[in-house]
Amino acid sequence: MFRSLIKNTLPISCLALTILFSISNLAAQNDNASAWVAFEKNFEIANVGNLHLFAPTKTQNDPDFTFYGTPVERGLYRLFSANWRDELPSDFKTYALYKIRYGATDAYLLRFHGPGTQNMIGLFTKKKDQLVFVRNLANYYCSESMCWQMDSWLQDFDGDTRLDILQKARVVQFTLMGAPVDEYTQVLRQNEDGTFSPTEQFSIALKNYLFKTNEQ
Repeated sequence: MFRSLIKNTLPISCLALTILFSISNLAAQNDNASAWVAFEKNFEIANVGNLHLFAPTKTQNDPDFTFYGTPVERGLYRLFSANWRDELPSDFKTYALYKIRYGATDAYLLRFHGPGTQNMIGLFTKKKDQLVFVRNLANYYCSESMCWQMDSWLQDFDGDTRLDILQKARVVQFTLMGAPVDEYTQVLRQNEDGTFSPTEQFSIALKNYLFKTNEQ
């Protein structure tokens, strides 16, 4: 009798566990979908044609900064991929800037503030319901003797309707009266799959692309 009882009970228990797992999984999916809706509401959809991105030079958070953005609720930070969250300090703050076209999908421009974030503006995309880091677009941070700055220009340099990236970076040493001691430039062409590849094929008047700070 006990064997028969166990035999009849096991399928019922398995079915109950399956139903419970399905309900839990559905609830998680709905919760994640709600989080994405809330996240998307922070962004201004931008039809970018020529956007010069630069990071703030001040350590304090200045609401008058050109790319201040909209504060992202901390509860939505779980949308970031785990490896990205692990690289940032626990008290960082995130600000939504623009939502732009990125290949066949969308990408998000986000600004980060707080110790250890290097005042970064980054490009992210959505993959498997997670925010995945694509590329660093702007930084400004200083050590005791020098500062590092990187600016980016988002522009279609080759006429294929995909946004390419021109990046310029420089190191400024205090002992040299603010003169740059090192500077480099790279042009990144956006491929059909949304990835970027360095190229020297474009004819660009680099002297027309000037660094900018919020102090100018």
